[in-house]
Amino acid sequence: MGIVITILWFLLAISILVVVHEFGHFWVARSLGVKVLRFAIGFGKPLYRWQPQGSETEYVIAALPLGGYVRMLGEGAANDDSAEPIPAEEKHRAFNHKPLWVRSLIVLAGPVFSLTLAIPLFVVMFMLGTDTLRPIVGDVIVDSPAARAGFITGDEIIAINDKTTPSWPDINMAILEENLDSDQLNIQVKTAQGELITHHLTITDNLLAQEDIDVLKILGIKVRVPPVPAVLEEVPQDQPAHKAGLQAGDRLLLVDDVAIKDWQDWQRYVAERPNQTVVVTYERNGVQQITKLHLGQHPEQKDKGYSGTRPAMPKDYDNAFTLVQYGFGESALKSVQRTYDYSLLTLRMMGRLVTGQASIKHISGPVSIADYAGQSAKMGLVYFLNFLAVVTIGLGVLNLLPIPVLDGGHLLLYAIEAVKGSPVPEKVLIVGQNIGVFLLAILMIVALHNDITRLFFK
Repeated sequence: MGIVITILWFLLAISILVVVHEFGHFWVARSLGVKVLRFAIGFGKPLYRWQPQGSETEYVIAALPLGGYVRMLGEGAANDDSAEPIPAEEKHRAFNHKPLWVRSLIVLAGPVFSLTLAIPLFVVMFMLGTDTLRPIVGDVIVDSPAARAGFITGDEIIAINDKTTPSWPDINMAILEENLDSDQLNIQVKTAQGELITHHLTITDNLLAQEDIDVLKILGIKVRVPPVPAVLEEVPQDQPAHKAGLQAGDRLLLVDDVAIKDWQDWQRYVAERPNQTVVVTYERNGVQQITKLHLGQHPEQKDKGYSGTRPAMPKDYDNAFTLVQYGFGESALKSVQRTYDYSLLTLRMMGRLVTGQASIKHISGPVSIADYAGQSAKMGLVYFLNFLAVVTIGLGVLNLLPIPVLDGGHLLLYAIEAVKGSPVPEKVLIVGQNIGVFLLAILMIVALHNDITRLFFK
C-alpha cells in the first residue's frame, strides 16, 4: 500500500508541474494568435481524449505520465515532409509563420510559468508555517571545522554571512550557497548565556563535490534533539503493547537485557525486530515488572517492527521547537527571494556538474522524485508544497538549458536565426536534435543508476 500511495502522490505532483508548464506555452500561443491543436499530459498512447464543442484544441491524457506537450499548427512543419499543408487562410495562425519574437515568447513561456509557480507555493508554505527544531548546536566533534571556529554546545545559530537562518534547512541551504563563492563563513550565534557572538569558520572542502552532502557532519556539528524519556503516554487497545499488559505511565528500562535510555533507543530496537518476541523490563508505580511483548509489523513499513506505543512528552519539549511563520507581505517577499536563490543555485550546480566540480551522484531520477513526493506528503502539506516548489524550479531551469529538444535549445536556435537573418538549416537542426536526445538519454541513465543505488545499495 505504501508504494501505491507514493506513486499516487508522484502522479499528482508531476501532473501539477506539467499542466502549469504546458499551460504557459498554451496560453501565450493562444494569446498571440497561434492555433493550438493539442494539449497533452503524458506521452505515448492517449488514454483519454476530450475536445469541447466549438473548441479547436484536443485535450489528451497519455499513457506515460512523465511530461507533456502542446502541439501547434505549423510547429515543425518546415522539417516534416509528412506534415499536411497548411491552408492559405490558416497560415496567419501557424507557429512557423509567426515572427521570431512571437515564437520565442511562446517557447519561453513554459519555463517562466514553471519558475513562477514556485512563488505562490512558497507563499502558502510560509503563511502556514512549520514547527521546526530550533537551530541549537548539540555536540561539536573534536578537531572539526566547527570546533576550531569556537562552536560549543548550546550555541543557537542566528545568521550566516548576515542571512537570517531560523531553521536547520535554512542553515544547510545558506552554507551551500556561500560555499559556491567562498570557503569563509561568518556565523552569528546566540550562546546559552544569551551573548551574541560571531564564529569565523573555514570550509576547505568543495561541498558539491561530496557524494553525500551532509553539511553539518562535514562541519562537525550535531543537532540538539531533546531526549524523550521512555515513558508510555498511550497504549491503544488491540495493539501489541496492550496485549503484553503495558499501560500509560510505564517507564521502559530494559528490552532483552539491553538498557533503554530514551524513546529513541526503544524505537530503534523495536524497528529492527518485526514479528519477534522481546522481553521488556519496565517500572510501574515504583515497582519493576517483566513482560513478553510480541512485536508486529509497522502498518506502512512492513520490514519494521511495531509495538503500538506512544511516548509521554516532557513539559519543556516544545521549547526545543520554533514556529517559522510569516504574514502575507513578508511571505511574498521571501518567496520571490527564495525562488531566485534556488534558481541560481540550481543553475550553478548544473554548471559544476558539467565541469566536474560537483558529483553526479546528486542527479535524481523519477524513482527518487517519486520517493521524495511520498515522503513529503506523509510529513504534511507544508513539506509537500516545498517539494513541489523545488522541483518546479528545477524543471524550469533545466528547460532553459541550451540543449536541442529542450525549450532552451529552441531559444538558442532562434537567437542564431536572429543573428544570421535566416532559419538554421534543416540538416543542422536534425544533428542538433540527435545530440540533444543523446545527452538527455545519458542524463536519464545516470539518474536511474543513482536511483537504483540509493534504493538498493545505500
